[in-house]
Amino acid sequence: MAEDRLWTVNEVAEFLRVQPTTVLRRLRSKAIRGFHLGNTWRIADADLQSYLQSLANLDTSDRTPTPSEESRHG
Repeated sequence: MAEDRLWTVNEVAEFLRVQPTTVLRRLRSKAIRGFHLGNTWRIADADLQSYLQSLANLDTSDRTPTPSEESRHG
């Protein structure tokens, strides 16, 4: 991802493999930072990277382990 790239909603949706409406919901809820350019949203590459990092940092410690995970840990 280039640092100065501006993504469209459709490009982000394709990259994340979700529907454009999902990206729009994330923008409106401010989960993904973006801005309006005319009548369309744009997402800076740094903001998309921040969103992806926030997903990677989600706390999964209270998640129930799968049976295969339990068997690996004892």
